[in-house]
Amino acid sequence: MATISYSDIQAVKREAKRLRTEHPDLSLTKLQDMAAAELFGVRGFHELNKWRDRTVAENTVEGGGGLTCTFCGISFYPDIPSERTHHRKRHDAFEEAATYLGYAPKQHAEREAMKKAGYELLRADTLDEQVEGLLMVARGWFDRSLDAAIDGAYWKQHPTFEAYVSYIIGDLEHLPAAALKAVMERYGRVDGVIPQGKSYWYPPKKGRKAKAQ
Repeated sequence: MATISYSDIQAVKREAKRLRTEHPDLSLTKLQDMAAAELFGVRGFHELNKWRDRTVAENTVEGGGGLTCTFCGISFYPDIPSERTHHRKRHDAFEEAATYLGYAPKQHAEREAMKKAGYELLRADTLDEQVEGLLMVARGWFDRSLDAAIDGAYWKQHPTFEAYVSYIIGDLEHLPAAALKAVMERYGRVDGVIPQGKSYWYPPKKGRKAKAQ
């Protein structure tokens, strides 16, 4: 069985749109069938979508009576059609974002493990280890924020990790001062983008301005 990506499905849709100029009398379903056969040698778009479903299912593991996707993090019951559909939709969104960004946010368990390891490093004796620990904690928060942005369909607007660190560094003053100073010198500090005590980034409202320091 072939591995079919989200990008493959989009390629078929684009080709079907192109074929419309050559076959204006055909329905969208027929055009997608033609495109799928042309690009992947399958009998139709429905068959290609079945292959895509199997590809997505390869990322799931059993647990708690249902399945959990190791890629997009969602837990669902495969016997319920609406839950399978919801998983496919979220998985597709994560794959699209990961392909575009070249990066996929870690899921809850991995994020928590990373933050725990980061806090342990913050108690280390050397500045380099403390800086590494601080950035691990920030990365855990960043991944959680990006995860939410993918769900909310505003991930293309989400700041880079470097910018994100500058937005939340002012809220980490309880951490070792030397590490904070080193990270601030590297990434800067911009207050007002993410509210104090919060770690999720949201698209700014019109007229809202950040204050750089």
